[in-house]
Amino acid sequence: MKKIGIVLITHGSLSQNYVKQVNDIAREVERKLREYLKDIYIEVVTSYLHHQNPKPEEAIRILIDKKFENIIVFSLFVVEGIHGREDTMKIVEKFENIKYAGTLWPDSRVIDIIVDKILRCIT
Repeated sequence: MKKIGIVLITHGSLSQNYVKQVNDIAREVERKLREYLKDIYIEVVTSYLHHQNPKPEEAIRILIDKKFENIIVFSLFVVEGIHGREDTMKIVEKFENIKYAGTLWPDSRVIDIIVDKILRCIT
C-alpha cells in the first residue's frame, strides 16, 4: 500500500487549548484524507515552530524513517508571512522530494469562512 505522510506546521503555544485544537485539526485532516484516498495509507504529524515537539524537521524525519514515499508539508498559518512561507521553506528545502502545499491564503474559501462567522454574530 502506498504511504503519504503529511506534516502540519504550526506556531506552537503555551496554551494547552491551542495544542488540543491543533491536534483535533490534524485528526480531522487525516480522517478526511483517508476517506478520499482509501487505497493509500495516510499519516498526519503535527509539528511546532515553538513551545512543543516535534519540530518540523523532526516530524519530517519521523515520516522518512517510517519509509513514506511522499511527504507533504502544509503550513497552518493563514498567510505566507515569515513563518508561513520563509521559515517553512527553509525547513522544506533541507530535504529532498518534500512537497510544500502552502498556507490557507490565497484560497478564497478562507473569506467565505470569515464572512460566515461574522454573519452568525450579526443575525
